[in-house]
Formats: sequence, structure tokens, C-alpha cells
Amino acid sequence: MTQKTIRELIEEMSFRTVSAEEIEAAREYERSQIPDDLEIPQTSQIFEAVREVKVTAMITYSAPVSGGEEFLLPVGTQIKIQEQFDEKPIVIAADPIDYKAIEQQFIPEADRRSPRYSGYFLYIPTAEFVDGFKQI
Repeated sequence: MTQKTIRELIEEMSFRTVSAEEIEAAREYERSQIPDDLEIPQTSQIFEAVREVKVTAMITYSAPVSGGEEFLLPVGTQIKIQEQFDEKPIVIAADPIDYKAIEQQFIPEADRRSPRYSGYFLYIPTAEFVDGFKQI
């Protein structure tokens, strides 16, 4: 059986129930794909996209729900790393330096206008981060 990624399991959730064991197996699989010698970015470091990078903007609300928008972050976009809680994270959380411009360009107006909207952050798979960013 082919190992699935978390993204693939999330897509399957629309037509089947995904077990906690499957999610954990996907996490472990994705973690196994990260080189052991990878230098994990540290909180508050600044990086710049060296190519278009597929990211997800995790939209936050002042309620127990969140959403997401997937898009290609443009070359040259600078990001600031949020605190990392895992020694070998499968995703990197970050905020764009030009927060408002990215928000206007990629976060749907309906979300931005919602009274419960409280912002967003970028969710970048570690493999995409390694290939797509350089520290500045």
C-alpha cells in the first residue's frame, strides 16, 4: 500500500472517515522524508521565496473554526518564522513581512469582512520550504 500524505488524507475526508492512526502514519511518513541534517528555521528568522512556493494561508477566526486558502506565494516574498514546537516539523508556520498586501491578494474578501475573522498565517510544508526559501 502506498503511504499517503496529510494533504491527501484531508482531500479524502470529503468522502470517507480518516482514522487517527492514518493521520499519525502520514505525519511519520512526511517526517521520514525530511533530511536528518536539515537545519530547522528558528523563531523570528527572516526568509525570502526564491521561487513560487505552494503554501496554505490558515485563516483564523475568533471562534472554534478555521479555514484555509492554498496559493502560490510569489518569488521575493519575505516571511518571518513563527515559533516551532517540533524538533523536526513537517510544516513551517510563518507570517509574511508584507502581511496586508498578501492578505489583500490571497485571502477572500468574504473571510476578511467576517466579524469573526482574526487574521491568517502561512502553513508551508517543510519540503517546500527547504527548496523555496533562503535566509536573508
